[in-house]
Amino acid sequence: MMAGNDQFLGRHLGNHRGNHLGRTVLAGIDKKPAHPIGRSVIASLAMLLLLTAGCTGPSDLGANSPITVKVLRVGDSAGNGLQLTGRVMPWQEIKVVAKTTGRVAEVTVEEGAMVHRGDPLVRLESSEAQAGLHQAQASLQAAQAKLADAQAGTREEELRRLESVVAKSRAAWDVASRNYDRKKGLFDGGALPQADLDNAALERDSAKAALDQAVAQLDMARAGATVHTVAALQAEVLKQQAAIEQAQAQLDNSVIVAPVDGMVAARSIHPGEMATSGATLLSVVAMQDVKIECSVPQERIGEIILGAPVVVHVANGQRTGTVEFVSPMASANSMEFPVKIKVDNRDGAWRAGMQAKVQVAAGSGDKPVVPKAAVLTGESGATVFMVDGDRVHQRAVQVTERDGEFVTVTEGLRFGDVIVAKPTPLLTENALVRAE
Repeated sequence: MMAGNDQFLGRHLGNHRGNHLGRTVLAGIDKKPAHPIGRSVIASLAMLLLLTAGCTGPSDLGANSPITVKVLRVGDSAGNGLQLTGRVMPWQEIKVVAKTTGRVAEVTVEEGAMVHRGDPLVRLESSEAQAGLHQAQASLQAAQAKLADAQAGTREEELRRLESVVAKSRAAWDVASRNYDRKKGLFDGGALPQADLDNAALERDSAKAALDQAVAQLDMARAGATVHTVAALQAEVLKQQAAIEQAQAQLDNSVIVAPVDGMVAARSIHPGEMATSGATLLSVVAMQDVKIECSVPQERIGEIILGAPVVVHVANGQRTGTVEFVSPMASANSMEFPVKIKVDNRDGAWRAGMQAKVQVAAGSGDKPVVPKAAVLTGESGATVFMVDGDRVHQRAVQVTERDGEFVTVTEGLRFGDVIVAKPTPLLTENALVRAE
């Protein structure tokens, strides 16, 4: 009897709640209360419930009412990825300094000027550098002339001159020798004092030394310059060439040029002032690319992948950037890891100092990550409920485990898909839902 009544009540209540209610009521009837009146009361209650169920349609019990669910968009920070904050910074900021000390003759740019690599920014007075270059050039010419003479050998005119010197020196030596011989004979005969003989000997020896020197010079001229002499003259030429390069560099340093393409962000020098070597004159920033500097907590640093795309938001829009640097060392003060993100800024719309929010899609490469609670597992595998308007559809996915409360979806989902964050047992295929 109980099974038949159960089915009868179930048909009139129209759902599983009717079946459950029928079973409950009939179970009470079958328990046979001790007093006949009790059994009659229970039967009356059963009929009342039956009449009530007959007057109540399925819609009144909520069969067609939408189920309220919490949803998430794959890739959003609400259920996937990491949101960071930082500031827009120039990709390069270069302090322009003087390489040499000098008085400023001209500053060619103002703050905010756009410059290209190699453009002159500051000119120093250069008269002393010009003079030093001219002196070095003259010294080089002299050294080159000496080397050329040595390599060309002695000219014929010089040889004839040296031969004449030798002849004169030999004649002088002959005269001095004969004079000494004559005075030696007089000295031996007692007709000449010793002092006169000594003077004659000195004149003879001096003439002989002069003759020897003239002969040596003639022999050297005929033989030409030695290898060592030529090498010494060549070294002198190289020395003077180096002096010219140094003087030219000194002159070039009197013109300070832009090191990169960019904008003059600051200027701290004016004409007439002294520029000291190593002192900052201007600041040039390269803004064709900008960087966002962020800090990532140590427990989330594993979600930051070098080279991965990220979305960067500022007050005047958003752009896609790339993770360019992940520090291998955490900051000693905060124990967070510095990260740098590069963003294309060729239009110059983003300026240094802007507050930026960075959305990092966590996962391995381009694979999304979702909460474990969003994934149902059963005999047929893992599934999620995709939200399509006000309906949900079950979709098979493949996942791999991650540390914490998330899983990586290797197949079945794409960034931007909307899914139910935590499905309930009431959800079925094509169920009507309302997002919180």
